[in-house]
Amino acid sequence: MNELKIIDLHSHSFMSDGIATPTELIRYAQVAKYSIFSITDHVDLSNYKQVIDTILKLKDINFYPLIFIPGIEITHVQPDNISIVVDYARKMGIKWIGVHGETPIEPVIKGTNIAAIEARVNFLAHPGFISNTELKLAVKNNVWIELTMRGGHSLTNGYVYSKGKNIDVNFIISSDSHKPSDLFNLEKYMATALGSGMTQEEFLFHNKNLYNHIINDIL
Repeated sequence: MNELKIIDLHSHSFMSDGIATPTELIRYAQVAKYSIFSITDHVDLSNYKQVIDTILKLKDINFYPLIFIPGIEITHVQPDNISIVVDYARKMGIKWIGVHGETPIEPVIKGTNIAAIEARVNFLAHPGFISNTELKLAVKNNVWIELTMRGGHSLTNGYVYSKGKNIDVNFIISSDSHKPSDLFNLEKYMATALGSGMTQEEFLFHNKNLYNHIINDIL
């Protein structure tokens, strides 16, 4: 497993419902030997401009050897309005945009998954009982689908992976951390993938695929 890199593209600081400052969270990710890390605080129509403005202040800081990517997670936004936030975030320079998917443990508005995929976000977080049609469109639109370590949201990891593994879905493994102790170590990172139904070989494939995507297409 020497080629494995810890890549975590879903986390939260105190700008939404986390407890650490963004820089504090990044420092913990460095200590945990992350390769790539994104803070993706929750945004909706009430706060997206403020959060985007704040997180972008970190984009030019050198956190070497960690690669830091400012991001957002669009959360509990009416499906018809998701594209408004996506378009603004891209215009302002946000490179990693996610949407809070239709997890079964929260009252997410039906239609959020397909609206996110149609808006061509970068990733769909904890999508719950996502349909084959939605997964196929995610492949076409290059939307990455999350398998999460977060309790509750992770209940459908096995379902999501079993539905997507044979149709070339791109998967990310995320901590959805809200405090520094939520961050991955290597064992938790692997366990989240293997517990979702991946083999070690599949895990390495998706890890390498994601790393190359970030380096070649996002940065």
